[in-house]
Amino acid sequence: MSHICYHPDLQILHIEDNYADQVIFQENLSNTEFSAAQLKVIEKAHQIDQLQNLDYDPEVIVLDLNLPDSNGINTLKKVQKSYPNTPIVVLTGAAPREVALSAISLGAEDCLIKGKEDDQESIERVISYALERSRLKKTLIQTNQKLKRSNEKLEQFIFTVSHDLNSPITSIKGLINLLKYSEGEQDRNQVLNLIEESLQTLTVKQQCLLDVLLAENNEDQKEAINLLRLIKLIVNDTQKVYNYPDVEICIDDSCDTQVAFSEGLLHSVIQNLTTNAFKYRDNGRNLKLKFSLKEIAAYKVLAVQDNGLGIDLNYQKEKIFKLFQRGNAKLPGHGVGLYLAKSIMETNEGAIDVESIVGEGSTFYLYFQKSPHTNEL
Repeated sequence: MSHICYHPDLQILHIEDNYADQVIFQENLSNTEFSAAQLKVIEKAHQIDQLQNLDYDPEVIVLDLNLPDSNGINTLKKVQKSYPNTPIVVLTGAAPREVALSAISLGAEDCLIKGKEDDQESIERVISYALERSRLKKTLIQTNQKLKRSNEKLEQFIFTVSHDLNSPITSIKGLINLLKYSEGEQDRNQVLNLIEESLQTLTVKQQCLLDVLLAENNEDQKEAINLLRLIKLIVNDTQKVYNYPDVEICIDDSCDTQVAFSEGLLHSVIQNLTTNAFKYRDNGRNLKLKFSLKEIAAYKVLAVQDNGLGIDLNYQKEKIFKLFQRGNAKLPGHGVGLYLAKSIMETNEGAIDVESIVGEGSTFYLYFQKSPHTNEL
């Protein structure tokens, strides 16, 4: 039998107390497409706790239900409690039907019959199908979670639009009524100026909402983006706009890495944070802006740190990432940038967070999921 796929990174956990059955399974597995998989064997159910303490995380478990310290369906339940998201293939005896059906009804992916597991094609098929079904389940769960987040965002968006567009419209209605009773050209011109200001506010908010919709429905393909190159480009463009003297900018070498993202969307996120650093600088000292990157678990985390005015997170923490909410009402802005940044990062399976001290500055963190396609580029 010839095989193309060898799955050298696949972790298979075989839970079996009978040594002869262990050897038979290992020999048969070596003649399948999973011959290079990393096989770990344990003989008792309680040993799973030791594996978890070592952060061992198998992609598939082949389980004998009858072990020295556990028996029958209880064995399956114990393993499922430790590894709820890992596909389990159950090994059963000569009369497996009732046990196998019970196990599958409780979440096992499939079963192999002891005494017949020497059928190498069955082993290959069962493990392949278990892995594929598990992958599809995870995809379905992720899709449902994404839809749930989208629905929550849509509800928030509708509420915000209704509230914030209603304000200038109500103002215009009141001013039109006031215009009817205005006496003299000076009074009328004053009311007309107020109506024009309200219309301008309405126009700006409509444009902001359009920008939000365009960004959130952007279907640009992800590509490998070098953060160092993109940050340098954004910083250079921002300095040309603001032209502040004595600005200290540090882009750490750790940023010389790649992430999988739409370049247009990522440019928008980093541009917003960079612009905010310039906009909310403390005029009593030179602006310092630092970009650095570290890896935390499954994420690459870009830190954008400034020494600006800072944000009172006790008051603003729940507001700054919401639509039309602003951290500083005294400076110009529409309260859209950070909402968009959060929406873009979460839509791309990332996140954004902030630490800040009033009078000292702020650090925004962008979390990018590590990608096997960009990790070594």
